[in-house]
Amino acid sequence: MYSTADAQRAVDAGADMVAIGRAAVTNHDFPMQSHDPSFAMRSLPVTREVLRAEGLSDAFISYMGNWPGFVAD
Repeated sequence: MYSTADAQRAVDAGADMVAIGRAAVTNHDFPMQSHDPSFAMRSLPVTREVLRAEGLSDAFISYMGNWPGFVAD
């Protein structure tokens, strides 16, 4: 799920719950932001500085760098 709209579509289709995954990595406050129906996670790739500001450790940021298109070089 990358946006409030994605999550709502899943619930409307019958999902009992949704997982936000990557959206929570790029936006630590995604659950609170999801009250805004137009909210969507940051566009990928994101910079290492953004991930640090979101509270990720350098080790986790390095790991995330293995995900194609996730961390900007």
